[in-house]
Amino acid sequence: MIEDVLYKMILMSSIDGFWQVNFDSGMILEVNNSYCRMSGYSREELLNLTIDKIEYTESKDEINFHMLKIKSLGYDVFDTKHRCKDGKIIDVEVSVQYRDDFEGQCVAFIRDISERKKIEQLQKQIEFILGATKTGLDIIDEDLNLRYVDPEWQKVYGDPNGKKCYDYFMGRKNECPKCCIHQAIATKSKTVTEEFLVKEGNRPIQVTTIPFQDEKGEWLVAEVNVDISERKRIENELKRLYEMEKNLLHSQRLDSLGVLAAGIAHDANNVLTSILGNADLLIENHKFDPEVSNDLKEIRDSSLRLSVFFRQLLAYSGRGKFIVEPINLLNVLNEMKKIFSSTVSKHVSLNYNFPTECPNIFADISQINQVVLNLVINASDAIGDVEGNIDISLSTVYVPKNKYHNLDMKFLDEGSYIRLEISDSGCGMDEQTRLKIFDPFYTTKKTGRGLGLSAVFGIIRGHNGVVNVSSVPGKGSHFEILFPVDKSDRKNLEEKKTDQWIGKGTVLVVDDEKSVRRLAMRMLSKLGFSVIEAEDGQEAVKLFQKNEKIEFILLDLSMPKLSGMQTYNNLCGKGYNIKTIFMSGFSDNEVVDKLSLHGDVLHGDVFFIHKPFSLSDFREIVKEVTNK
Repeated sequence: MIEDVLYKMILMSSIDGFWQVNFDSGMILEVNNSYCRMSGYSREELLNLTIDKIEYTESKDEINFHMLKIKSLGYDVFDTKHRCKDGKIIDVEVSVQYRDDFEGQCVAFIRDISERKKIEQLQKQIEFILGATKTGLDIIDEDLNLRYVDPEWQKVYGDPNGKKCYDYFMGRKNECPKCCIHQAIATKSKTVTEEFLVKEGNRPIQVTTIPFQDEKGEWLVAEVNVDISERKRIENELKRLYEMEKNLLHSQRLDSLGVLAAGIAHDANNVLTSILGNADLLIENHKFDPEVSNDLKEIRDSSLRLSVFFRQLLAYSGRGKFIVEPINLLNVLNEMKKIFSSTVSKHVSLNYNFPTECPNIFADISQINQVVLNLVINASDAIGDVEGNIDISLSTVYVPKNKYHNLDMKFLDEGSYIRLEISDSGCGMDEQTRLKIFDPFYTTKKTGRGLGLSAVFGIIRGHNGVVNVSSVPGKGSHFEILFPVDKSDRKNLEEKKTDQWIGKGTVLVVDDEKSVRRLAMRMLSKLGFSVIEAEDGQEAVKLFQKNEKIEFILLDLSMPKLSGMQTYNNLCGKGYNIKTIFMSGFSDNEVVDKLSLHGDVLHGDVFFIHKPFSLSDFREIVKEVTNK
């Protein structure tokens, strides 16, 4: 009897609810106080109820079927829902047993799991949100062991048990270089970093690492990993737009510079045309007076050097084109000596080893100036503030077949080349640096942009040349550049330029600049032509209609009232098919581009001469026009 009393006391004081049920009728025979509190019914009310009055999930037939299953198995544990006295539905876990010696009865322990179910439901909702937003949640201990990984991430990365975080997420064998877990635990404060998930194609995430203590007092971190792909996309788009805006502003500045440079070059070239042309005419008249002739040649040569400067100004501002022509590298280097002296460090000695003469190369003089100046400046920078030497030498070499590769790894053509060598006694380069020096944006200078030598590389390649570089750390560097010799017959050309050809006929000279117009008239008169002048296009049209036997027109491209092209089209529109020489401070390529931009059409025989021009150049083009 004592055992029965103790048994009943234990059941009645249990935290979980208790039932004793008649198997056949489903009538509740006994309950404890916990279930009474759980359901809201009194003991007496429950003892008058059957299971189907309280069971919410299963119907009466389903209850009967379930009871048969329990009888067959002898037990069952399952989750269901019960209806309380006030109509409230609660989640319960039922653990039931049936034994034959229970006299057709079964006993069940019932636990209220409503809170657990709410937590589980909330967890599912959180996991859904994490999955939908590609946000991962994990918990990691101080030894970088994974304690928890949310189910959505497990679908991607697999089972985390026994894995280190750096292995599981990043596929690394060692701790990540920027790991913040130890810092977060040590400082007891959260950290925020950005990482890329290499196993997901470098998907960007923002990692918020939050330290906390579990119920045992152990410090762990929870990592909330938020997908920031869209943010990065927007950031990259904004960066792209910013770069576009910056490039646009840069382009506008260059365009403004180009407009300014074009205006300066136009006016300056008109002045230089007058200086250069008059100097040539005076040289012709005083060729038997060496003293006067030499002074005039100095004026002419200075004018030519200044014209190269304005050509470079136009080219670099984007308003002109590079002009490839036969140039003598020996003359170029001699003219650059003063620039070298003012550019290099005062501690540097410049040594030159030049021949007395050398063949021409076919190149753009402004680009060649850029190549040489870049290499000399780099040599000076390599020497620094200590004493040192820069050696610049020039020679002509013969390259046998299959001897040298060019910059595209194709063999150079067999033949003669001009070899330019620039050596310095500076710091030198290791092999790794030597192989990268021509890469765009690669630089070893703190304030460098990495564009100087890459530009040198491109210019040499554009001139069908080759560059070889050797260097020893601490001993200096040596640059060797080969340019192909100009194969055209320069001797015959010089003879042509110095012949005394004389023409005949009438020429119309049209230019708004009086000095240029008068110079052209003097040159044409010296070449045997009669000359008519006009200071603008309108006057030129009227004069041409009165003098239809004009041999050709010398026409400035940029003029007020009617431009050179408008004047030309006006005459062509009246049925005239006239030979024309256009004059301009722009290059011939730029003139063609300018005409094409306005949809202009050229008729008949059209020629071009670049301002400023010498008497010999003028004679050659006039001779070509009249002989055609």
